[in-house]
Amino acid sequence: MTIASPSVRTARVTDAEAIGRIHVVAWQATYAGVLPAEFLRNLSVADRQRAWRERLAQDDPRRHVLVVTADSDVVGFACAGVCRDDDAPPRTGELWSIYLIPAHWGHGHGRRLHDETLAALERDSYRRATLWVLDSNARARRFYENRGWSPDGATKAEPIGGSAPLTEIRYATRLTASR
Repeated sequence: MTIASPSVRTARVTDAEAIGRIHVVAWQATYAGVLPAEFLRNLSVADRQRAWRERLAQDDPRRHVLVVTADSDVVGFACAGVCRDDDAPPRTGELWSIYLIPAHWGHGHGRRLHDETLAALERDSYRRATLWVLDSNARARRFYENRGWSPDGATKAEPIGGSAPLTEIRYATRLTASR
């Protein structure tokens, strides 16, 4: 299968169906064996699509939702904005999520989406960015570390979908135009 070069753009309300589907499929693939199987099985594409339609219909300049396309199909998305952590220094943004259809993992789409999302944060004058990742998500951790992120020492443990508490690690990176 030939996969086209990725193209990144700002998400539109019409992308909600694709984003909702990707959100569910990516969670099911990424968190299989980590989150309860019943929880993953019961994730609703329709509910995610509805939530994304509502979110994308709101004009919030503090939030960036970008999609990556291949052959004009949306195959991934990222969402970022102001850091939600109470201990965040001023001018800290956060990469809230980045997900791809599993068939598009490892083809450069995630790197392009990641880089464009951080560039959007830089344009908003953020100087630093953070993200949270499950400590057990080795693939994501390698991805972020290869892009210049490193753990900043913060952790939290919370149940997700009825799981036992899962440990998340906060990563941070400096944002500079010359990155």
